[in-house]
Amino acid sequence: MICATPKTREFWGAVRGLHEHARSLAAAKMIDFPDGDRDNGWRRRSCEAIRDGRAITDKLGSWCAFCRSLPAREGGLLFARLRAPLALNLAGGVLENGGLSLDRNSGLPFIPGSSVKGCARKAVLIRLREEPDPEGKAKLVEQIARVFGWSDGDWKDGRRPGADGGAEYYSDLCYACDRHWPYVRMAVATRLAERLTLNVTRSERPWERLPSAAGAILFLPAYPFQKDPGIDLDIVTPHHMGYYQGDPEFAAAPDTEEPKPSIFPVVPCHAGPVFLFTLAPAAKAAPQDLACAREWLREGLTLWGIGGKTSSGYGWFEASEELDREQLVVLREKDRAAQAAEALRLAEERRTREEEEARRRKAELQSLPPDQRARAEVQEWNDALFRTRLEHFANERKKGGPADDHQRMAIIEALRGPRRTLWTEFRAAATAGAAAKTVNLIYKFCKDRGLDKP
Repeated sequence: MICATPKTREFWGAVRGLHEHARSLAAAKMIDFPDGDRDNGWRRRSCEAIRDGRAITDKLGSWCAFCRSLPAREGGLLFARLRAPLALNLAGGVLENGGLSLDRNSGLPFIPGSSVKGCARKAVLIRLREEPDPEGKAKLVEQIARVFGWSDGDWKDGRRPGADGGAEYYSDLCYACDRHWPYVRMAVATRLAERLTLNVTRSERPWERLPSAAGAILFLPAYPFQKDPGIDLDIVTPHHMGYYQGDPEFAAAPDTEEPKPSIFPVVPCHAGPVFLFTLAPAAKAAPQDLACAREWLREGLTLWGIGGKTSSGYGWFEASEELDREQLVVLREKDRAAQAAEALRLAEERRTREEEEARRRKAELQSLPPDQRARAEVQEWNDALFRTRLEHFANERKKGGPADDHQRMAIIEALRGPRRTLWTEFRAAATAGAAAKTVNLIYKFCKDRGLDKP
């Protein structure tokens, strides 16, 4: 074990006192193991440090967006509400029988993908065990093989000897099929061999010809949806330790042994936190594979639980199609709010850019000589503004006309050039009234200054 230096411990104590320390560091790197602590006080302090640590919730939105970008889109999402304390990875980590599965970077509790896959597989194996019809078992085993994949060990029969003298099955499929295993193995292996275009006959052992294969469904880690559920502390009090450890002194398990309370961290359920489970189909997945995996996972979460101590009531979820619909509504409303906020931000940025460009352009125009400035201003007028200035040619700007004679000169230049079509139409319609008067005023302006008429 690598121990922290005194300066590191001093710094850790300071940030921990302020509750500014990282939760993942408290669980993996900074466990407190003082010498001579006989009352397990070190364990309580270590678990309290995990509980009081900080987590970074920014990852939740990014993770959700990533899951929705996968090929199944929202069809691969499954939402489940925690209804019992969740114990994850108790036996792992430095704090033995008190670990917790925390994301290394964010400190958020999460359920590893392997645990999610195991939960779904357990549910379907129990269903397989209860299926009475051999052909029904064969169809179910084929679905299991497609969804989860298989290896050589899945087709073995018999049991392996255990260290304690007992024996367990090599294959959980063999265990679930029981006496129907020979028929089921032959039927399923033959079908899979045909699908893989392997030339086998029923007289052969087709399962020995099958190469190992990955599953058609990927089981991703499950993270809390939208917010951090926090960490709480729980306690277990083992009795008769000597009896269960085989101590000859306590062969009869008398009530004279001192119980030893043990504290461990859990994900609390009092607020009903929702977790996001994600299933992603591989390229070879059939349409029904994703539906089967969702059904088995939902069944596993609600009937059998996930994580540690499920037999004692831990790790149980509420998972239903109604909950999926409710959470998707929340997700889509959040999308709309984010899109509206983004549109508002872009509009504000565009307005700011336009204002800055207008200020910059105004400063540039102010630096030009009057005649050049007038030409530049007239070029920027749209047709409606140009026509207004033209109609009020002899007036001041406050009455709708040009600002000065420099702008009037620029207007006449424009009538000879880029605004020639507008001038032709204006002059053709100016047979009487104010429009005809304007044409005459323009001609007079040109004559007085020795300019050619437009």
